[in-house]
Amino acid sequence: MCHFISWIEKDGEVYFLTDADYKSSHGQKLLRETGDITDFVGHGFIRKYYNLIGGLEYENSIFWELNLPEKKTPEKIKETLKDFETFKDNYSLIFKNCLEQHELINVILHAPEPYKKFAWKKFLNYKENKQGLACILEYADEPYKKFAWDILIKRGLSNDNLTYIVKSLPEPYKKFAWKILIKKDKLSIPDLKYVAQRCGEPYGSLAKKELERLEQNDR
Repeated sequence: MCHFISWIEKDGEVYFLTDADYKSSHGQKLLRETGDITDFVGHGFIRKYYNLIGGLEYENSIFWELNLPEKKTPEKIKETLKDFETFKDNYSLIFKNCLEQHELINVILHAPEPYKKFAWKKFLNYKENKQGLACILEYADEPYKKFAWDILIKRGLSNDNLTYIVKSLPEPYKKFAWKILIKKDKLSIPDLKYVAQRCGEPYGSLAKKELERLEQNDR
């Protein structure tokens, strides 16, 4: 699977695609023929666009880092990515329409602001993104953790989701999840046992106390 940004080098030339190519009649014609808009960011589409055979394929998924020795982005491409405003001028349409969820999440997790904010807005266009939201909740910085949490709460979290949050995520999300988990309509002895055995304090002790209370009520 190819990632943004991809390019091909052949005979001293660098072949890649920008918004200008995306908007062109040639680009739109090829997209209609391909039928999958996410193909636009890949080497295969670059080859179709330029009718190119051979050459070496490259990509840099951390495109905001232009000077890493292991990611030798050509100068021709650097000029289109030299700062955020230049990036938007050259790739905002591609970003909006062609990137898959995992590519946007990569930006949200690792890029500097304002790339994160830009990617977050595009990520929200995906309706089926619960797994992606869970990834952002676990690994992203604030405020994106809170953004993801608020959306997940509105959509509803399963008990498995909640016990995982109590076990693995930082505060205050552990506390938020615990409060939901012990509500009457969510309460489950297997879940409480999981928290008691697997989760750190104070939730392990709280779960044990809740289990004891339930056992006394059953007597």
